[in-house]
Amino acid sequence: MLGRVVVLFGVVAMLITSSIAWAQEPSVVVPGARIRIAELNSGVRRAGTVVAAGRDTIVLRPDQGEAVPIATSRITQLDVSQGRHGHALKGVAFGGLAGLGIGAVYGYTTASRTGSEDDDLESIANSLAWAGIGAGIGMLVGGVIGGSHKTEQWNVVPSSRWALTAGGGRSGFVLALSRSLGPQTR
Repeated sequence: MLGRVVVLFGVVAMLITSSIAWAQEPSVVVPGARIRIAELNSGVRRAGTVVAAGRDTIVLRPDQGEAVPIATSRITQLDVSQGRHGHALKGVAFGGLAGLGIGAVYGYTTASRTGSEDDDLESIANSLAWAGIGAGIGMLVGGVIGGSHKTEQWNVVPSSRWALTAGGGRSGFVLALSRSLGPQTR
């Protein structure tokens, strides 16, 4: 009975803390935020930094070029950057698998062949040893390569969740485009 109460209490505590953490997610696209915008009748997405956000215009400084005003009525998709992240874990996994396979094949082909009955056991042992060595080297190399390859993570902000908010800022009155909770990661 006591075990069920502890488990129930743990589940309730996890649900409460996860909803509190979800509610604390930053929700405003403000000057300085990195966003990606797709415009109406344009197959191109522009990524850049928000310079200003008004009631009907967002001023975006693209990665290359000068700041451009974009009418909010022309925006068909808005994504918010969550930063650049490496892929070390994927690199370790792929490198380890590749190294394992290459090492096993190398170990099997380099095993000595004397014609005795112990040749099969020796070939298997040699394959396993080289598979382990190859997996270790592959994991190391894959982790370094995957960690150095960084991609940007984006959260899609559905248009039904766009809203304009106003407030005071350091330089006076500020308008910002915001979103409600529950982004979809892309």
